[in-house]
Amino acid sequence: MSTNIRIARIWEFCRNEFTAKTTKTQYCSLNRSSKACKARTRQSKITESNKQTEIAQNPNLEIVKTKDFISVNHASLLFGISRKIIYRIFYRGV
Repeated sequence: MSTNIRIARIWEFCRNEFTAKTTKTQYCSLNRSSKACKARTRQSKITESNKQTEIAQNPNLEIVKTKDFISVNHASLLFGISRKIIYRIFYRGV
């Protein structure tokens, strides 16, 4: 059984109007659907990259602050300087 209904819909991707044959149609064509899928994938990759960058910029310093003795790596995170500078400070005896 086929249906002869026509529904005026709006594209989710580019917000233009088109005529759909079913109530589930979101895009006017396979091409538009593919572009929307690629845009979603691109946006999810950008979001994931931003989360990883934020984690790298804001390390968990509370764990480091509670320790009595810390390693050179933890000291570099705590003070925001490189390991090489930490070693230089040690050797100079500052």
